[in-house]
Amino acid sequence: MSNLSSIFPASSSNNILEIIDGVADGRTITTNSNSYTFQNVTSSTTLTDSYQDVPGTSLSYTPPTGATQVAVRYYFKHRGSSYSGILGYKILVDNTTVLPSNKHIAGNYTLGGNNHPQFLCHASYVFDLTASSDNISQGIFSSWTTAKTIKVQARRLSSGYTAMVNSNRWFDGGGASGAREVDRPVIQIIAYG
Repeated sequence: MSNLSSIFPASSSNNILEIIDGVADGRTITTNSNSYTFQNVTSSTTLTDSYQDVPGTSLSYTPPTGATQVAVRYYFKHRGSSYSGILGYKILVDNTTVLPSNKHIAGNYTLGGNNHPQFLCHASYVFDLTASSDNISQGIFSSWTTAKTIKVQARRLSSGYTAMVNSNRWFDGGGASGAREVDRPVIQIIAYG
């Protein structure tokens, strides 16, 4: 009897070396080479006019040997808390902004100041580990063999367009309360060889 690898042989490129997938609830994920503990998000965060870390998105990561690309995906909740709650967000590696990851989101603007917008934000980037030299701001590396801290930062447009992260306003046809008000980020990292 055949095994799956003989029926579906691996392609010669873009083999998945590892996948780390988890929720920012304090859990630990163990791979063949490392263990990663996610932050534990227990409350929402109101954003300011300056970029600040999105709680639950910071993770110190080392790719496995032979990795040629690392894909990171963050899913976190945006909540407009006045007008359209315009939000900007970006990915950083060791506190350097990865410029192509910069995104912005907004809900519908109303003069009455409704704060209905809620969106699931998707911050993502695919890092190239085969470049001739490092350029973190462009997401390319000649090698990545030690731990680097990857995270998301966000800011509101200005004080008139306030926004929150990791916050859920609505639940099952009404307002969210208690534990339902906190919406923890989800992080996925995939290393390809």
